[in-house]
This record gives sequence, C-alpha cells and structure tokens, in this order.
Amino acid sequence: MKLALLNDKIIGRQLEMPIFSAEGIIILNTGYVLTSQIISRLKSMSVGTVYIDDKNYEDVIIQELLDSSLKLKIAKTFKQVFDQVKNKKVLEPDMARGIVNDILDNMVISENSIISFDSIGDRNTDICYHSLNVTVLSLLLGISAEYNYTQLADLGVGALLHDIGKMIVDGKSHPEEGLKFLREYRELSITSNICAYSHHENVDGTGYPRGIKGSQIYDYAKIVHICNEYDNLLHSSENLLPHEVLERISAGVGTKFDEVFYKYFIKIIYCYPNGLPVKLSNGMEGVVIMQNKSFPQRPVVKITNESTSTYVNLMKYLNLFVEEVII
Repeated sequence: MKLALLNDKIIGRQLEMPIFSAEGIIILNTGYVLTSQIISRLKSMSVGTVYIDDKNYEDVIIQELLDSSLKLKIAKTFKQVFDQVKNKKVLEPDMARGIVNDILDNMVISENSIISFDSIGDRNTDICYHSLNVTVLSLLLGISAEYNYTQLADLGVGALLHDIGKMIVDGKSHPEEGLKFLREYRELSITSNICAYSHHENVDGTGYPRGIKGSQIYDYAKIVHICNEYDNLLHSSENLLPHEVLERISAGVGTKFDEVFYKYFIKIIYCYPNGLPVKLSNGMEGVVIMQNKSFPQRPVVKITNESTSTYVNLMKYLNLFVEEVII
C-alpha cells in the first residue's frame, strides 16, 4: 500500500485502510474501489489522504497506535464529557481520568504506529477529536521525556481538557475561563489545570493570557502548546503533510516553543509517514516502508524498479536524505 492525496488520480484504486465517520460508523471499508463521487464525498468530509493498494509496496508496515474500535469508543465517551460541560456546566473528573488511563494502557508504541485520527471524517471542526489527538501526542512526548505513569496521567488530563474553556466562551478568554472552571474540581491537580490556562503562552513572552515566558511556563503547558499547534496545522484547510507542519513548528523554536521539548517532540513525529512516496537526494524515487525510532527524518525507503527492489535505510546511508515528497 501507499499513501495518496485524495484526487482524481486515484480513481479506480482500492482502499487499503477503512474510513470512519465521526460517529464511529465505517463509511468505506478496506477493499472499496474509489470513484470520483466517493472522492468528492470524502473531500467534503475533510479527508485529505488515503492509503491505496500498490502491489510494489505490499510490505509497507502500518500499525495503529490505538485500535480503531477503542479509539472511537474513547471519542464517544469524551463527547459526553464535553457535552455535559457545554450544556450543564458540569464536569465528571473520573470520566476524564478514565479516558487518559484507557489511552495509556492501550497504546501500542512502535516505530510504525499511526498517531493521528486521519482515517476519521468530519473531525476537523470537532474539538473532541482535536483534544484526543493533542492528548495522544502529549503522552508520547511525555514518554519520550521519561515521565513516570503518575506524571503521564496528569499531563494527559491536562491535554485532554486544555480547550475546555471553549465550551464556556469563545475567543482569547477561553484559557482564563477554562482554569476558573477546572479549579472547582479538587479531584484534578493544579498541574493538569495549568495546561488549560497556559497552552497559548510562548517562551519569548508574546503569548497569552499572561505573557509569561521561559521557565515561568509550566512544563506540561509547554508540551500541550507544541502538540496543540501541530494538530491544528495538520488538520487545517491548507492540507499540510507532516513534514510541512514540522517545518513550521521548527521555525517557532525559541520564540513560541521550548527548545528542550521540541527535541523530544521530533522524536515522536514521523514526518515521512509509512507509505509516503518520496524522492531521495540521489534522484531515486520510492516509498517509505518503515521508520527508525527517534530519527524521524531518516526512514527506510523501498526503491522498486522493473524486477528488483532495494531497501535504503537512511540511518546507514548518511550521505542520502529525503529531497522531495512526490505524493
């Protein structure tokens, strides 16, 4: 299989990974043949890329970080949490903590895990899916930083509820309103709550609501800030690919984002996902087939010619690099 942009070039190709609705219903299952009508429908649901069949790359390794059924079950539970906050101004802390524990206890962490919700349509405007993405990313970053389980659980709750203020107000006042709301619940730690308050603070002091900088910003908030920005960019209307998003994140290191946590972040973001067609600096074209742990810019690329296949591990061939994405 390989990753492809959703356009007319893939009409007649077979889908290799299912597409779900935001409600957890399978819209298209593996094996479905793509038509122009289906492609248009998926585009309208904000699906930007799909995995399609390619006999030359049947050995591309894809593993879900969270099983699809569990992922959708968690999303459904979290929607209930946010609906209660929005409609009744009531939070159930145990449900929030339970969601984080479910994620922590069921994540399958490997070099080749898919860490986003790209197989789910209509998610772009859904704050629940965004919050879950930010939670997963934050937990992975915390694991990279060698946090213990208790730290990860607090970080996860903070990431999960970082935008809870948006259930109460719109605009730039949502961090203050979020903190004010969460402080009513003594079951939640202040370290979790501070993520809602400070996830828009920049390390150079240009953020909000307080304009604090550097060491004044709590570490969990720094983590959520970078993960929040990544997910927002990845699912923006620009349809950016991971390597393009990472370039923008990199440009903000030292001004928006903390340098230490950026170094942990780039170890968990595989900027060239498995199945992505690429061109190497020697002119050869192939598909990313697997990752090298902690080195996202140095994947393994399979080069297929008429009758032969060559595997190029960029960790071994340090004179080569990915020059261009040719999706």
